Amino acid sequence: MLTNNISEIRREKNISQDDLAAALGVCRKSIFNIEHNTVVPGIDLCLRMAKYLDMTVEEWFIIQDS
Repeated sequence: MLTNNISEIRREKNISQDDLAAALGVCRKSIFNIEHNTVVPGIDLCLRMAKYLDMTVEEWFIIQDS
């Protein structure tokens, strides 16, 4: 199972879901769904989000054994 800690990282950097969504060109609901592991973003969005958050994708995705 793939999970993420994007909401924690976003809060640490004082970035709202709205601000992150606007910066990435997606709707706030998309960020909500990613943070709640309802949707796994495509590689393009992952790379843009990593660049915006100044992190690598590996730093915020976690693969858990099922």
